[in-house]
Amino acid sequence: MSDLTDKKLGEFHLLRPLGSGGMAEVYLAEQTSLQRYVAVKVMKPSLMAHSGQDMLLRFKQEAMMAAGLNHPNIVQVYTIGEEQGLHYIAQEFVQGSDLATLLRERGKLDLASILHVMRQVAGALKASGRAGIVHRDIKPENILVTKKGEVKVADFGLAQLGENTQGKDGVTMGTPLYMSPEQVGGKELDPRSDIYSFGVTCYQLLSGEPPFRGATAIQIAMQHLKTAPAPLHEKNPQLPRTLCRLVHRMMAKRRSLRYQSAEEVSEDIKTLIAAQKQGRSLDLVRLPRLEELERLAEQERQRHLRNQSSELPDNGEDGGELPFEAPAAAAGTPPEPAARATDRPRRPEPAPAP
Repeated sequence: MSDLTDKKLGEFHLLRPLGSGGMAEVYLAEQTSLQRYVAVKVMKPSLMAHSGQDMLLRFKQEAMMAAGLNHPNIVQVYTIGEEQGLHYIAQEFVQGSDLATLLRERGKLDLASILHVMRQVAGALKASGRAGIVHRDIKPENILVTKKGEVKVADFGLAQLGENTQGKDGVTMGTPLYMSPEQVGGKELDPRSDIYSFGVTCYQLLSGEPPFRGATAIQIAMQHLKTAPAPLHEKNPQLPRTLCRLVHRMMAKRRSLRYQSAEEVSEDIKTLIAAQKQGRSLDLVRLPRLEELERLAEQERQRHLRNQSSELPDNGEDGGELPFEAPAAAAGTPPEPAARATDRPRRPEPAPAP
């Protein structure tokens, strides 16, 4: 797509390029009617043509739903439009950097800053989840940090456009490093998919790298389906174990064993932040909802092992093909293996004759 600087799209006068992505070119623009700066994302014509009319209609519907989200931690979508065959979205202009850029420039952030980011992203997902909107592409590049330290999640309503297109490996386009297992598997998505992607983002914030790497998109995608991530506390032994457990629970392969809403995640993050401000050890903080989910995960793991030993099918709610990771151990000791039907107590040896 050619440079659109100085072009007018409706009431938006494009001033200069801000960046480029797989789906759109982004421009700083002036909204002439309100005399304010906005960011205008101009969708790439080739992508719009490839998506078809049904996808275009869905894109418009979701963009308008996103425009209804009004939250301090969400980049506000103002409107969508079409001008001279160019489809665009006008949204709030955020002065700052995205989280991916900050990580490249500064390396790992301190724990207080990470909790600050986590709290605000959870707040954004709480609002979108209540509205029934799934972002589908939570990642550091879509998390903006203003010069005042405010965190804003961008690109609500955009990710679905790329959802129906496939790359040369046959993998659904998106960002494989952060995709949920159900997203990789082409299943219907709900807000718990965003919780998984948020967990992967938190994992990277805390360890300095994403949980999975691969030479191709499909190699990374299959790890989200089949491979348990390395324990966070092994990547960074200085991290509080409670925080590690929280992030791993967000990344549970099975949706039913994750936090069920961003509201639950937000409450536990706030509890950890309050404890940190009081100077308490985060490892001494109890998170009842996290503990409940870990108990459920362990029960499911034991049931899975019993079914395996008796050769019964696993009819798990989220698809029995997903692995059962053992819950991150709160005390550093692995859970006991399930008893098998063939395991019987041994008879005591007879005492030797006097």
